[in-house]
Amino acid sequence: MRKLIKIPPFFYDLAISTIIVLSILSVALLVIEYKPIQVGGGKYYFIVTSGSMEPRFNVGDLMVCSKTTFEDVQVGDVIAVKYPLKDNIIIVHRVIEKSEDFLQTKGDVCDAPDNFITIPENVLAKFTNITIPKLGYLIIFSKTPLGLILVYYLPCSVLVAIQLKKLIKRDGKT
Repeated sequence: MRKLIKIPPFFYDLAISTIIVLSILSVALLVIEYKPIQVGGGKYYFIVTSGSMEPRFNVGDLMVCSKTTFEDVQVGDVIAVKYPLKDNIIIVHRVIEKSEDFLQTKGDVCDAPDNFITIPENVLAKFTNITIPKLGYLIIFSKTPLGLILVYYLPCSVLVAIQLKKLIKRDGKT
């Protein structure tokens, strides 16, 4: 017959608290470094920062796109492209024209097409029909000093305080 080892509640609570705090902090690091970033599996996450695609996308929405190629893009698709006139800018607009070697894009509420064409190397991703309204505001806020405190550090501190209170109460009974 096997003998079971009893794990003291202190170690169990400590392990659970550590896992929760590390999970929250790892998500915090991911959000803090949001540029937008590519996060595994060929997905891109973008925060809508202008009203050029309203009413489909509103400022502050978080949209999910999948990595794509120039060949897979069709007229009518909403795509993310590198802006050729300035580094580190990504534009999410609808394709209005496609030729063998370039795309023309336009925001849905804009009267004129974009002032640039997109070459195959600048195509990043295609919209996947997943949008989380207003989540972008929380992500942007969480990158500020006050946001870091309220969204990440305060909940972690409260969790640790609750667990410490449990431990102290339990130790006082034994």
